[in-house]
Amino acid sequence: MDDALGSPGVAIVSEDFARRAWPDKNPLGQRVSVSGKDGPFLTVVGVAREALTMGVTERKRPIIYTAQRQTPRVLDLTVLVRSRTDATPLASSLRSIIRSLDPALPVYDVQTLAKYRYDRGAESRLGSTLLAIFGALALGLATVGVYAVISFSVGQRTREIGVRVALGAVRRQIVTLFVGEGLRLTVTGLVIGLALSAAVAKLLASMFLGISLSDALSFAAAAVVLVTAAVAASWIPAQRAARVDPMTALRHE
Repeated sequence: MDDALGSPGVAIVSEDFARRAWPDKNPLGQRVSVSGKDGPFLTVVGVAREALTMGVTERKRPIIYTAQRQTPRVLDLTVLVRSRTDATPLASSLRSIIRSLDPALPVYDVQTLAKYRYDRGAESRLGSTLLAIFGALALGLATVGVYAVISFSVGQRTREIGVRVALGAVRRQIVTLFVGEGLRLTVTGLVIGLALSAAVAKLLASMFLGISLSDALSFAAAAVVLVTAAVAASWIPAQRAARVDPMTALRHE
C-alpha cells in the first residue's frame, strides 16, 4: 500500500495502541481514525515499538503515526541519520545534501542524539540535583537530631545507671539495654519514614526520569546512617555513665 498524496490513508500504530484496540486480532489491515468516529479512516500498515518523543518526563501512551506525504501539516521535521562512527563531522555533509534537494529548505539545529538528550534533560538534572542537595541536608539534620535526642535521653538516666551498677549490673548489660531502647525508637521512626518516602518517591517518579520505588539503595543508605547515629548516641553516653562510680551517679542531677 502506498503512502503518497492521493492514495488511501495509511497509519502506523504503537504496540500499546495495538494491544488496547485489538487485543485478540492482527492490527495490520485494521482501520483507525484521528478525526473522530466519522472518519476519514486510515488503514494500519505497521506496528512500531513504544517511543518517547516529547521529553524525559513523558510516559508511554498509545500513538498513531500518520504519513507526512498524505497529511503534510507538520512543517518542522526531524531527520535522523545513523552513523557507525562519530556523527559530529556529518553535519556539513547533511546540510549540503538537503540543500541539493531544495536550496530554499532551512536546515537548523543539527546535533548528535547524545547532545539532544543532554540538552533536553537539563531541567530534570537541575531538579534532581536540588532534590539531592536538600535530601542530603535533611538526612544530616535528621542524623544530628537523632543523635542529640537519644544522647540527651541516656544522659538524663545517669542515676538509673548508678542504681543498676550498685545492684550488680555489669557494663555490657547496661550498654546493651540502652542501645536496644535507642534502636527500638529508631526502627519505629524508620518504618514511618520509609512509608512516607515511598509515597513521595511515587510522586517524583511521575515527574523525573529514573526514579522508582525499586531504588532500594537510597532507602537502605539513609536507614544505615540513622541506625548508626542511634547506636552511637546510645552506646557512647551509656559507656561513659557505666564507668562512673555508683555513688557519684546516684548524686547526679
